[in-house]
Amino acid sequence: MADRNVNEAWIAHMLWKLIKVIFILVVVAAIALIAYAYVGPLVMPDDFQPPAREMRVPVTLP
Repeated sequence: MADRNVNEAWIAHMLWKLIKVIFILVVVAAIALIAYAYVGPLVMPDDFQPPAREMRVPVTLP
């Protein structure tokens, strides 16, 4: 009976560690995405430029 409680406590402890690691990875990924969005155009401006092409579309006004 005591072994079962020890195993359950160990599993609960490891699950909390796993949740903490996943949370930290999500936070780091969010920070990296934000940094890429702000720093990316300064470092790689061509990757962030929209494709330039001329478009002629007739418009009918009522």
